[in-house]
Amino acid sequence: MWSAMVSKLLIEYFLNHVDYDLIILDLTLPGMDGTSITKTVREKNITTPILILTARDEIKSKIDLLLSGADDYIVKPFSFDELCARIQTLLRRPQEMIPIVLKVRDIELNAGEHKCYKAGQAIPLTLKEFVLLEYFMRNPNKVVNREELLSHLWDFN
Repeated sequence: MWSAMVSKLLIEYFLNHVDYDLIILDLTLPGMDGTSITKTVREKNITTPILILTARDEIKSKIDLLLSGADDYIVKPFSFDELCARIQTLLRRPQEMIPIVLKVRDIELNAGEHKCYKAGQAIPLTLKEFVLLEYFMRNPNKVVNREELLSHLWDFN
């Protein structure tokens, strides 16, 4: 009970103090794991970079961390120099994070999972259809000409 309350307080703290440059979060926390905290923070549109510390080095665990909204992870034990290098790398990224889930009216596009929904119903799209829809949703209220589409959606070859 106490550990769940601490996790909720931690999330509330992130919501009220968005002026941090970086969040370093251990994956194994009492009450709520780092992945859940990361998902919750991202759902609240907090774009502060998140670096996860973890003892797990399985590929699935790494993929789950990155898809939950973590910007990077480092496996324990790690060197202090590697931690500093990863922090520097994260801090030189642009301040604004590109959202993974895009919403326009009743259409929702999840770029991380390559899924599209209209009014909650899944819509099967080919890869090119998905990329085209994503481009339009990332450029709302903008006239997109043919050259832009060709350069952003199709490779030169």
